[in-house]
Amino acid sequence: MAISLNQDIRAGKSTYHVQTEYYKTSNKIISNIFKDGKAVKRLEKEVEEGRDLDEQIKEFHNSIIERLTKPTLVKRKKKEEKPVQEAQKEVFTLTEQQEEKIAAVIYPFFGIATYLVISDAASNASSKEEFVDQLLGELEEEKAKEVREEILSILSEKVEEKPSELKEEKKTLPFPEEELTEILFPYFGIMTGVLVESAKRVWDGEKGKLLDFLAGELDDDVREEVLKKVSSLLGEVEESTVEVEKKEEKVETPKEENLPTGRKLDSSEVDKVLPVLQEYFGISAAMVAEDAFEESGGEVNRFVEIILSEVDENEREELEIKLRGLLGGS
Repeated sequence: MAISLNQDIRAGKSTYHVQTEYYKTSNKIISNIFKDGKAVKRLEKEVEEGRDLDEQIKEFHNSIIERLTKPTLVKRKKKEEKPVQEAQKEVFTLTEQQEEKIAAVIYPFFGIATYLVISDAASNASSKEEFVDQLLGELEEEKAKEVREEILSILSEKVEEKPSELKEEKKTLPFPEEELTEILFPYFGIMTGVLVESAKRVWDGEKGKLLDFLAGELDDDVREEVLKKVSSLLGEVEESTVEVEKKEEKVETPKEENLPTGRKLDSSEVDKVLPVLQEYFGISAAMVAEDAFEESGGEVNRFVEIILSEVDENEREELEIKLRGLLGGS
């Protein structure tokens, strides 16, 4: 009998459950994603003959988890020359601007599954109507009706390139990614990156919109505390932006090559620690290592420190000994 995999992902006040199993009647591997107990997406994969079934189930399940925890923009379909007989066949394309607007509309229903849902619908649709049908197919009829017309309206909008001088008239605040990540990490843990990435895509420089977005993701007991911190941060960003604009002189910054740095890791060393990290993080090990490598700039000591911050205090000493044994120090 083939295995059935189940996994919960906690992000803010919502819990996502991913269930992946083999359906003998259709000979397909099917993964269902639930948000707070309600099904929001169903994904299917044909079974490959000659390969171990359990291994295929694990691969498909893990790929869904990775897509949920590492949202990416839809891969744009490139225009290709097609045979004359195929010229009349409609091809659906989605611009980045449309994707961001649609994500803002459906995020309340799909949460961290938003970009997976958009990507899957865009990949399988040949028209905007088909895209919307696939996008909202798992929603309750009443909820789907609420947003269908709005999404169709977004897809019908013409993308107009504005002259560069007009673009410069409206200056928006820079998105404070690092600072926001630091504030949210104690509350969202390893899912912070997903939330910040989603927030970045709805960001248009308006503080209110970002605060409203975060309010919907936070538990009641911490909402006020976190929103105060973020509001204060955005006030500081606004002030510093104004100050920079007023400055006429450029301040020279030290060149990066002159700054002292520790020993740098290479990719093979990161791969070497994955078996150890899997003991503590399971299937999230690769993601933890990748995030730590990126945040640390590959510096050994910082890389180890970031990973240790992700585990319980009673496990840190043991894990540090293992990592230092494999990587050494600075």
